[in-house]
Amino acid sequence: MMSTSTVSLKPISVKAYLTEDAIVMFRVAYETTYAEIRDKIYDKFVNQEGISLRPDFPLAYLVPVFTRGSPTSPASPGPMRKCAGSVGSPSTNQSSLLPIQSQEAWEDIVRESEGKLTLRVFE
Repeated sequence: MMSTSTVSLKPISVKAYLTEDAIVMFRVAYETTYAEIRDKIYDKFVNQEGISLRPDFPLAYLVPVFTRGSPTSPASPGPMRKCAGSVGSPSTNQSSLLPIQSQEAWEDIVRESEGKLTLRVFE
């Protein structure tokens, strides 16, 4: 009897933002395709939030910044930890955004993620 491979049901939490006041959040399976993510983001903004969004909207990944220290003392030495800048913070700039333009780029981002992604939607 041959064994069959099982499909991973590993979830990913996605936060997609257009502005500080226009943010949607949802969970998807690890295997969700780039096209499906785009469809989900479009649907959430247009149908759920009532925000106009062009179908070919640009999308980017907010790359987490690595910092040293503990939550109580960010300047103290300690293990490296990831933290994404808050949506409106100065750390959210062009240099920390990685454009997503293909399925391959999406797969690389998902593979490196720890189950949480922050995406920036552009008009």
